[in-house]
Amino acid sequence: MVDVATILSMLGSVAAVVGPLTALLWDRLNRLEDRINNVERDLTEIKVNIYELSRSMVGFSNTLIDVLAIKSVITQSEATALRGYLSMVPIARTKYYTKEDEEKLRYLITVKLRGVYLGRR
Repeated sequence: MVDVATILSMLGSVAAVVGPLTALLWDRLNRLEDRINNVERDLTEIKVNIYELSRSMVGFSNTLIDVLAIKSVITQSEATALRGYLSMVPIARTKYYTKEDEEKLRYLITVKLRGVYLGRR
């Protein structure tokens, strides 16, 4: 039969091993949480940079359209149409408006509407 002293001795041995392992696991968990927080912060910065880049591209496109219109490469009505096209297709940025939605909208605007204007359906 096992006596109480043997059981306590075994529990002491297990506690001596489990204690440091628990501390080590907590340390690693805390470091992992820190790394995840850093990644989340970096992703937020990337989202902001992408948004600023998309705004810059729209601004650049509008400036290019203006230059082409001033140099009479395109007419004023074509410049207006191009600006309208730029504003019609927003860039996919959310889980509700995905890249697939953006591509479908571009298809509908460029292909389907062109067919309607040409008298096709």
